[in-house]
Amino acid sequence: MELFGLEWWQLLIILLAGFWAGTINSVVGSGTLVTFPVLVAMGYPPVTAQISNAIGLVAAGVSGVFGYRRELRESRQVLPILTCASLLGGIIGALLLILLPPTVFGYAAPALILVALAFVIFQPRLAALVKQRKSADAINPTIGDVPQRPIQPILWILIFAAGIYGGYFVAAQGVLLLGILGVFLAGSLVHANAVKTWLSLAVNLIAAVSYLLFAFDRIDWSAVLLIAVSSLIGGQVGAQIGRRIPPNVLRAVIVVIGVAGLINMVWRLL
Repeated sequence: MELFGLEWWQLLIILLAGFWAGTINSVVGSGTLVTFPVLVAMGYPPVTAQISNAIGLVAAGVSGVFGYRRELRESRQVLPILTCASLLGGIIGALLLILLPPTVFGYAAPALILVALAFVIFQPRLAALVKQRKSADAINPTIGDVPQRPIQPILWILIFAAGIYGGYFVAAQGVLLLGILGVFLAGSLVHANAVKTWLSLAVNLIAAVSYLLFAFDRIDWSAVLLIAVSSLIGGQVGAQIGRRIPPNVLRAVIVVIGVAGLINMVWRLL
């Protein structure tokens, strides 16, 4: 039996990958390192898999932003300028993916997966650095729990660079953003996570609009639908499961699937 041109077992694997990605995103991030390799393994061309995956994960981003709506209201002073940085970077990254030959992404994707896996592997050390910074801020009477202006130029530049990365290759964008915001944005880690969720959604949205306008023929809507529905459910229902699973276990799953996808992509290039 086939649906969307896929066998039932392929549909099941993609749905499970989307659900698991939604769960992982709610705990440690980097769910794309699950869905992207799975789509490629199921036979989708790398650029089509990247574009379709990015559009599908917009649904999970909307769900996450809704969950952080209180913290985002409290962070409204810094959101406009940081959102502009993310959007500008996201446009550039999305255009690079659209305009460069697909062979470029085919060679770049394995290297970017390695970079994303490095972010995931070293996330605990990054989190420790962020926690240390926040502990230092807590004894500084000039800095409160809520992010305030002004924004340091280095923060704007780093968010802009992260937007380019996210617009071109979504994987581990959230981990990268949280590290940047945790170190350079005044306020609590909860607010940094909320701003991270908002900026990730902004990049995904601007990338999705760019794909719709300039790369409509590269979108596989069956993949978009499967990833959107399963990741949205995973972000809501899976979060309850994710809270009971040690983050290191989830991180190990990301690394295993990411390495498997990396091997698969390198094998195709040989």
